[in-house]
Amino acid sequence: VLFFLLSLARSNQNSNFYSELPGKDLLPVLLSANLAIMLHRIYVRYRSVFLIYGNQIAIWSPFRFPIASTINSLASINAIFQYIRSRSLRREIQWVKTEHELPDHFGREVISKSAEKNQE
Repeated sequence: VLFFLLSLARSNQNSNFYSELPGKDLLPVLLSANLAIMLHRIYVRYRSVFLIYGNQIAIWSPFRFPIASTINSLASINAIFQYIRSRSLRREIQWVKTEHELPDHFGREVISKSAEKNQE
């Protein structure tokens, strides 16, 4: 949305687009809140990966964040088109399933690390 607003502002530089936006005083607050929430999500993802896989894998989490968001957005758009196509052709939706494999120690290691900290 920010890129869209900026591109509109640049295309209409003569009309001073930003000053014509409704709620223009609220935009910096919303962008700051959005940034804070995004940074929190990146931290939570880093911390979760760190607890399961360790620092060598977790350190790459912030760099994978934009890639994962792009893949998720494209998958959502594809799902919407699948739904529209199935409704227009009056067919049943055939969703593509993804198989997930978790490590054998998934969940137990986090509990054991927390238990070790509590014992100390």
